[in-house]
Amino acid sequence: MGFSITFIVECVVKVFAMGFVWSKKSYLREAWNCLDFFIVTISIIGFLPIEGGADSLKALRTFRILRPLRSVNKLPTMRKQIQALLGAIPGLMRVFFFIIFIFTIFAIFGTNQFLGQQYQFCRATEEPLYNKDGTFNIWEKLGDDGDGPVLCKTDD
Repeated sequence: MGFSITFIVECVVKVFAMGFVWSKKSYLREAWNCLDFFIVTISIIGFLPIEGGADSLKALRTFRILRPLRSVNKLPTMRKQIQALLGAIPGLMRVFFFIIFIFTIFAIFGTNQFLGQQYQFCRATEEPLYNKDGTFNIWEKLGDDGDGPVLCKTDD
């Protein structure tokens, strides 16, 4: 409440000092002041004893987070960093969508490659067996025993 009152007082003082809309350098001619005025208006409406008024404005209160961005006007180096960050967003979005595309391809590939095969194989012996062709016989594919596919041998 203290911060809201401070920002309301700041808004009123600026409106009296700069003018509201009509002069060239008035309060609402600057975008940051428009944002500040919107936030102050939401705070004032939140203070009013309107039935359901404060609860319905909770979503709009998230704009209060943007108040510290007003300091960007005072610090030119910070403004350059913010502009560089905002300029990089389109390129980052392209990278994001490319990564999502690649993940989707690998997800489809993995789904088609395995097709649940890990649920249809069990260990045939306690130790791997060496086959005549030079490979190890580790897994045994279990088939249909008449009552549907089985996951593992019933005795082990």
